[in-house]
Amino acid sequence: MKVFVPALFLFLPLSVLFAQTIQVRYLGNMGVLVSSSKGQVLIDALHEQYEPDYLYPPKHLTDSIIKGIQPYNQVQYLLFSHRHRDHFSRNLSAQFLARNPQTTLITHVQIADSLPGSEQIVRIDEKAPKAHNKAGISMQPLYLKHTWPERHHQTHNYGYLISVDGKKLIHLGDAEYDPEDFKANQHLLTNIDVAIVPTWFVLFDQGKQILKQYIKAKTVVVTHISPLEKIMAYNKLGKNMIPFFRIGQRLDVQ
Repeated sequence: MKVFVPALFLFLPLSVLFAQTIQVRYLGNMGVLVSSSKGQVLIDALHEQYEPDYLYPPKHLTDSIIKGIQPYNQVQYLLFSHRHRDHFSRNLSAQFLARNPQTTLITHVQIADSLPGSEQIVRIDEKAPKAHNKAGISMQPLYLKHTWPERHHQTHNYGYLISVDGKKLIHLGDAEYDPEDFKANQHLLTNIDVAIVPTWFVLFDQGKQILKQYIKAKTVVVTHISPLEKIMAYNKLGKNMIPFFRIGQRLDVQ
C-alpha cells in the first residue's frame, strides 16, 4: 500500500507538526486551570463567595475540582498569588490537598501557615525564589507587590511563570504596575505566549506600558472583571487581548 504525504507537510518543521495544544480554562475572578499533555496547573481557582464585585466558582464546580473529576484530574501544581479571599480559600484548599495527594502546593509563608502541615506544601524561598520542575512542567515564582501597596503592603503577592509543551505563560495575581518589579524580573520575561493579567493592566496607561515594555505576550487574557461591570468597556481591547468574564471560558494555545 502506498502512503501519500501532502507536499505541504514535507516543508513544515517538526516543532509545528508535533506541536502540543495547551488550554487555559477560566474559573472565576483570576482563577484558571492550565491543561497540557504533561498535566495541569491550578492557579487562584479555589475561592468562595466573597463580595458582589468578584466572580466566584459555584459549589458544584469547586466540588468537581476537589474530587478530581475531569477535566480537573491531573493537577500537578496548586498555586495561589496571595491570601485574599477572592483568590484563596483555606477550607477548599485543605480539602483539595487531602483528596489529591499527587498535587504539590508551592506557595509563600502567608498561605502555607494558614493550612494544616503537609508534605505536599513547598514554601517559596522569598529571598531567592527558585524554579520548580515536576512531570515536565516548569514553574518559576516571581515576587510582584500587590496593587495599592499603601493599603496592602503586608500582603505578599506572587506571579507565576509556567513553561510546558514549548509554551510559556505568566499569571500576575493582583500585581501593582510598578516598573521596578518587572525590571527586576526582566531576564525571565522572554517569549511569553500568554499573560493572565488583572483588568487594571489593560485599562490604565501604567499597566499598558508594563505589557508593552516588559511582558510582550502574544496573547493577553484579561481577568478580575467584576460581574457588575459593563462588558462593553472591553470591546475595544487590542486584537491580542481576550476578556474572561464567563466561568468555563477557554483559550486554546497552539
